[in-house]
Amino acid sequence: MDVELLVTMGEVLNFTFRILPSATWDDVRPFFQHLNEVNQPKYSQEFYSTDEVMIPYYGKHGAKQIIRGKPICFGFKVWAACTANGFLLHAEPYYGSHTNVPDTGLGHGPNVVMELVKQINLHTGQHVVFDNLFTSVPLLKNLGDQGIGATGTMRVDRLSGAPVMAKKDMEKKTRGYMEEAFTGCIYTRGQK
Repeated sequence: MDVELLVTMGEVLNFTFRILPSATWDDVRPFFQHLNEVNQPKYSQEFYSTDEVMIPYYGKHGAKQIIRGKPICFGFKVWAACTANGFLLHAEPYYGSHTNVPDTGLGHGPNVVMELVKQINLHTGQHVVFDNLFTSVPLLKNLGDQGIGATGTMRVDRLSGAPVMAKKDMEKKTRGYMEEAFTGCIYTRGQK
């Protein structure tokens, strides 16, 4: 995401919530709808990314999130779809069960990816990258069935029986060791 745009978004939202402390995401939804309309891709690219963005906010508000271990750990969470160079294409504010993300039956993280992929109109031959918050085997299979390439870091508890070496055995290997397995999706596990 463009740094200046992120700073502007943060300033606008901080200003809005200071004036209206009882404001909800519905009060700023028109801002996000306009942002999403203006930022529609003008030309197709091969690679896209989805992730969460934190808009810094240190005051009191019911929609404020706390995510420990992040550079910006207090603020408003926004799901974002961006181009490979970081240009924001679609932003969806997170506010719990009222978040505008339909249930696809894949789980919350994969639901977000599927909605963002739909919103930016990805099609066969394009590729989306995401982190371990979103990655699951059913998500990779679903995107693969649509002809959309996907890359993500997968948590050990989400491997769903993928034929890769157990974490305990992998830790015994030397640094740089890597193995691959294929079951309709490619799984790779490496040792740090």
